[in-house]
Amino acid sequence: GTIGLHCMKEGVAGRVLGIDISEPAVEDAKANAIRNGFSDEAVTRFVASRAEHVLAEELQKDVVRGKPIVAVVDPARDGLHADVIRALRHNNEIQRLIYVSCNPTGSLVKDAGLLCAPPTKKYKGLPFKPTSAQPVDMFPLTPHCELVMTFDRMAGDAPVHEKMESEETIKADGDPNADIPGEAASSVEVNCK
Repeated sequence: GTIGLHCMKEGVAGRVLGIDISEPAVEDAKANAIRNGFSDEAVTRFVASRAEHVLAEELQKDVVRGKPIVAVVDPARDGLHADVIRALRHNNEIQRLIYVSCNPTGSLVKDAGLLCAPPTKKYKGLPFKPTSAQPVDMFPLTPHCELVMTFDRMAGDAPVHEKMESEETIKADGDPNADIPGEAASSVEVNCK
């Protein structure tokens, strides 16, 4: 819940839904929400479960309905489960996706391909497009590097190949909070580890 709670505190998000497989991590997130003045479960909700089991259902609840959603995913090295990708693709209220990857040359490449591909029977919904990427060297003097990549939802009024060429993108050093329409977005944080 750390990322979502920070977004709430900065006014970037109006609501947070956090999903983590670890019960102690969820309890810590709830305690942190209370410490930061966000004790209302209608505003901050944390669920202990595997993301692939509950994400689609949680996205349908009133806690995130009606406002643009910024989803933050932080999967294990294997990447996102296919059901998580389907839920993210299918929910058109998700306008921005922040992907925190510990495996940028492996699972992120696979997942990005599925997130950005044209709609199919299996992966419905408008695709995303990558708009920025920031490497984060959390392990100096080792070959390991994290990568935070931002994906924005494509508009639905042109063929996918035309959108990739015509839509303006945020530069790598650009503002990651730009171009989210309306009031503060809801934030969905999914830790799939």
